[in-house]
Amino acid sequence: MHIKDTDNARIAGFIRNRKSLTEEQQLVEAGKIINQINEVDVTTAWRNVSGRINQPKTSRLIFRQLQRIAAVLFFPVLLVSMWSLFVKIPEIKSTLIAHQEVTSPIGCRTKVELPDGTYAWLNAESTIKFPVPFIGQKREVELMGEAYFEVTPNKEKPFVITSDEAKVTVLGTSFNFRSYEEDKVVEVVLKEGAVRLESEYNNIASEYLMKPNNRVVVNKRSGELKITDVHVDKYIAWHKNKLVFDESSIEELAAKLERWYGVEVIIEDKNLQAYRFSTTFENESLQHVIDLLELSSPINIEYKQAEYKPEAKTVTKSKIIITKR
Repeated sequence: MHIKDTDNARIAGFIRNRKSLTEEQQLVEAGKIINQINEVDVTTAWRNVSGRINQPKTSRLIFRQLQRIAAVLFFPVLLVSMWSLFVKIPEIKSTLIAHQEVTSPIGCRTKVELPDGTYAWLNAESTIKFPVPFIGQKREVELMGEAYFEVTPNKEKPFVITSDEAKVTVLGTSFNFRSYEEDKVVEVVLKEGAVRLESEYNNIASEYLMKPNNRVVVNKRSGELKITDVHVDKYIAWHKNKLVFDESSIEELAAKLERWYGVEVIIEDKNLQAYRFSTTFENESLQHVIDLLELSSPINIEYKQAEYKPEAKTVTKSKIIITKR
């Protein structure tokens, strides 16, 4: 069977027309095409052909009749096939697209490659969610915790991160995003590129276009933005397994040790509130960190091993008890 030039023109026109329709219009037209297919009475068509086969006619005439019926059935199916290539149906999207969730547990740091080639390093107790593959006009991910991103550039498809009420939009850049549930602030530190930070807390909306070396801290309660220029390395060193304390308070030190090593830190002496810690550890064991902290600071640290509680069939965390020396 040969497709006539008029049929070629119809197909070309069909494809051109698809590009000019909205998604809603495409769905309506698809429904019409499907209805046309449903209206084809295959049984009756076959009965007619069978009757003609039994008549004393040449095989050539029979073949032509079969060609006509095949053409009637083929063209709507062809249209539907082409329609499926050019139309994005939400119901189909939902069945073909999976959502991936990756969690980095306490004491671990996890590197994740996203569908577009972007890399995300998850700090301890952090979770990222994203579709596979990315669809639509944006590459959207959800984050709870802390992550360092190296985003693959794509001017046509911005990379968007949401967490709590904060949203970061980028085209291609490297930055650190921190927003643990228990934290009072959201923190974004930009290494390279440009980031638009949007936030809304207590009906207070804020927006700021960040530049390299900017650190923006958003207060979750007041919605206030605090913007400073910083040395970025100390904020992103963790993704290279460097534990950095730079004029850190005892509370900051305790929080980092808890996530980094999966322990519970107890501060028994409130007089340590005014003390600041400045040191860096790289791939060090917990015991080595404890020893160095005691040597370089006016503190005593008692370490208690984790315990198994048979009645509850659970294991407690190891404990670090800090007192002033």
